[in-house]
Amino acid sequence: MIKNALPTLSVSTAGWMSTPTNQASFVWSHSNEEPADLGVIIVGPIGPESLHCHRSIKCLAETLQSNGITTLRYDHIGMGNSSNDLFIPRLMDDWIANIGTLHQYLTNGIGAKSVAIVALRSGSLLAAKYLETHSVDHLILWYPYIQGPAFYRDITMIDGMLEICNDGLEPYVNAGGYPITKAIAEDLKSIDLVKMESRVRSSVFTIQSKESKALSRLEQKYVNNGNPYQHRVSPSLPRMARMAQFSEVPVDDIDIISLHISKQVQEHKTKGPYKSPTQIFACQQFGGFSESTLISFESSKIFGITCEPDNNLTGLKEKPVILITNGGAAHHIGPNRLHTDLARELVQHQFTSVRFDLSTLGDSPAEHTDSNPNPYPSHAVNDIDQMIGAVNLKLNPERIIIIGLCSGAHNAFHAQLQLEHHNIVETVLINPLTFYMREGDSTLAPESVNMEMNKNYYQGQARSLKVWLNLLKDPAKVIKLSGFVLKLVASKCTQLIKPVARMLNLIPPEDLQEDIEKLLEAKQHLSFFISNNDPGHRMILQQAGSALKKGIKSKNIKVTITSSVDHTFTTLESRRELIKSISEHLREKYI
Repeated sequence: MIKNALPTLSVSTAGWMSTPTNQASFVWSHSNEEPADLGVIIVGPIGPESLHCHRSIKCLAETLQSNGITTLRYDHIGMGNSSNDLFIPRLMDDWIANIGTLHQYLTNGIGAKSVAIVALRSGSLLAAKYLETHSVDHLILWYPYIQGPAFYRDITMIDGMLEICNDGLEPYVNAGGYPITKAIAEDLKSIDLVKMESRVRSSVFTIQSKESKALSRLEQKYVNNGNPYQHRVSPSLPRMARMAQFSEVPVDDIDIISLHISKQVQEHKTKGPYKSPTQIFACQQFGGFSESTLISFESSKIFGITCEPDNNLTGLKEKPVILITNGGAAHHIGPNRLHTDLARELVQHQFTSVRFDLSTLGDSPAEHTDSNPNPYPSHAVNDIDQMIGAVNLKLNPERIIIIGLCSGAHNAFHAQLQLEHHNIVETVLINPLTFYMREGDSTLAPESVNMEMNKNYYQGQARSLKVWLNLLKDPAKVIKLSGFVLKLVASKCTQLIKPVARMLNLIPPEDLQEDIEKLLEAKQHLSFFISNNDPGHRMILQQAGSALKKGIKSKNIKVTITSSVDHTFTTLESRRELIKSISEHLREKYI
């Protein structure tokens, strides 16, 4: 089991480093008070696995830190909190220069005598490219892609599963929410770990889900080069690479990697000379705005990123500060980097925002590493209260707006209801799935929306003759459909009876109806941004239809329907539409 995996914020530093290509790389340095003999760079995946595996990468870094090993984890350029986007020219050069900056920090900065790279999944492709021209002492390949074409094939399959049309006309593929341009695709497809020169001075260690011919060839290559080589087969990849809410930390893998690296420290007992390290800046200036780290001062130490316009601009204090709480178990960058992109769009219109992680989630300190994170924690409102307190100390805003997606919408809604001592003037709720978590509800699809989700599915299938023919051949499917129809009829009858029963005071009002009316009485505002294929709008109409109509009439409630193929806005077009809609709404209302 992992030991001492809790983060020590006093020696864990988050901020930005400047790279030789004039980019800003967001980095976490997990270090100790004494310089380390050996430093580690974790090169994480490209694309959606970077979000899914975030908790595992963080846990590995904290475990190595607890063993006295300085470890760096970071966001690739164009991803996370780093600068720019994935459409800049010569992106591969930026990615490689980024690794070089971290390497220099360890050797010339803190005086590490040796350096190891841990490359996870497609991070192995970037590590291989870097090691063509640079040397490290140790290389750990963690479920690596050995050939670039295999990675490109997998990310294009995601578009196929989501039925996103790739007709070759667009200069990119969506790749699960992290667009890959044709230029970077060609760069990635040219990488083959077996064929490329690899400047590893000492050991190579691989963890893979199964044996393969490519892995055998890779092993032979390193053995021929004189590298001590070890290999382990592990079944943890499918569990680790799930969506963030269900991703499991591969405890055994992390223990094995930590043990392997700790053994290498014994071979390098002499520290290099200690020098002033390349700075990790807690504040980074971008074009027209700056970002900085923000940690609440309460015991739970909630982590966030402030995004502010330039200080010389006037009229900022009158604008509300916008808090963007993490959605699901994804950390503060948001699914498909939505929250980072939203913050950087809003700042162009002079809105200050703070994107942050609830305690135990994302980059906020986690109490447990071996259990699934809860996106609807009981302490969510208290965490938001703490973050508002930190924002008040730093920015002293007159008004607060909270934005949340999915479970973040649930948590923002309850914060607006309960935190009456803060001037929360509006919540922006994106694709809410539920407003009340009942005992036994699934955090993925609470019971309150299961009926709507099933109805959407069957409506989509009803137009297909092939589906009907297959249905008639399978009695089990007929029984399942019949059960759904009975539930749907019962639900419709209940919907018809409930309003009459409430008017006659035979049953109490729905919680949502009552709570929305409470917000309307307080002159507070609610804005819903809901995907056209999400069940949220119909769910709200069923549970609080009259309150919703009343709020729309008084202009205290706004409902905007947006386009998206899925719940988390995987396509670039849907994210741009959502961000534009939210930005226009806030500008019209507060500028």
